Amino acid sequence: MCIRDRYQRRVHGDSSEQTAYIPVVGQEDEFKHDRRGTFRVMSVNLANYDDHPRWDYRRERIADNITCSRADVIALQEIREDTIIKKNALCDLLEHLRSDYLLYWNKAMEYENFLNMTTCIEGQGIISRLTVKRVETVQLGSSPGDRNERIAVIAAVDVGDEEPLEFVSVHLTYDQNNSMGQLRDLRERLDQTFEGSVGQIVVGDFNIHGEWLYRDFMAGDNGFRDTAKVLDKVQPTHPSWEPKDRLDRVFYRGRIEPVEITVQEPCSSKEDMHSDHLYVVSEFKIKE
Repeated sequence: MCIRDRYQRRVHGDSSEQTAYIPVVGQEDEFKHDRRGTFRVMSVNLANYDDHPRWDYRRERIADNITCSRADVIALQEIREDTIIKKNALCDLLEHLRSDYLLYWNKAMEYENFLNMTTCIEGQGIISRLTVKRVETVQLGSSPGDRNERIAVIAAVDVGDEEPLEFVSVHLTYDQNNSMGQLRDLRERLDQTFEGSVGQIVVGDFNIHGEWLYRDFMAGDNGFRDTAKVLDKVQPTHPSWEPKDRLDRVFYRGRIEPVEITVQEPCSSKEDMHSDHLYVVSEFKIKE
């Protein structure tokens, strides 16, 4: 039975595309846990099931990785849904997780067949064991070299402070000529609510190969900081069987600081991959 059959739909914000599936039985407080002063975030690129084979095998491995990570809030990219048979990768994945999570997701792009019928959609999601107070989707647009629409999903999460943490999932364009522009647009949006948060964390698949493209995103006293560089634990994440590029990152700013960052061990081969991206987990604490 799909998770949709056990969850009720609730619309958030102004867009009817923004959906959440909240457990019908029980209260959201049941998802709280003893944080012991820290919280853990994770980024996972699912490697969509159309372009990457063996989804049934990979889904089991990804679910195990998420469960073992003990992450509190997780960003997921490349969530694909077949609109004809109603196959949704995130619904499929959640049925195999051994923890309860609140789920939020939104589509970014659509794919059509030769009859110009939409047969597939793809987007991003956030799942959380912590209370989510607000969810918003920011349109980042497409690029001349990448016609796919890009979005950022922002969740205001209760991490035990008077002010919420803004946790952001991104999957930026692979068109390097427009990467900086999408990051600039995202920062302008996040600057608007920065002062009302305990901090902001931006994670995901940035698809960026040049360090200089992060310049504006990290500029100034309130610029974002690269967690791996702060902790001196820089590791490539793509491709997962022979990592060369650090496409998946964790950035932060505010009254929070990183304690640890971990990158998944490389897969033994392309045939044995869970995803073509390695997942990243980072633990944070609120500054005294």
